[in-house]
Amino acid sequence: MSSEIHGTYTPFFPEPEKLHAREKLKKAFAILADQMGDKAFLVSNEMTIADCYLFWVLMAAPRSGVELPKNLRNCFERMDAIRSVIQALTEEGLI
Repeated sequence: MSSEIHGTYTPFFPEPEKLHAREKLKKAFAILADQMGDKAFLVSNEMTIADCYLFWVLMAAPRSGVELPKNLRNCFERMDAIRSVIQALTEEGLI
């Protein structure tokens, strides 16, 4: 996730690389969505540290113009509603 998704956000600054980066992100998110299947979170129905990192990259996806697969959107929305996530985002000034 770190190299395939997080690292792909880097070229969103130079204009010529945006299209290639979006396509790479779409493929990476599709792989994660397939692996996730119908589970509530990435690897199981219980949240893991992988989901915490995934939350950050999913939070950045709309700003990059990448549409998330439905199950990843649902996972993001599920995590975004967790009281401790709301508190952390509030304390960081992100909401």
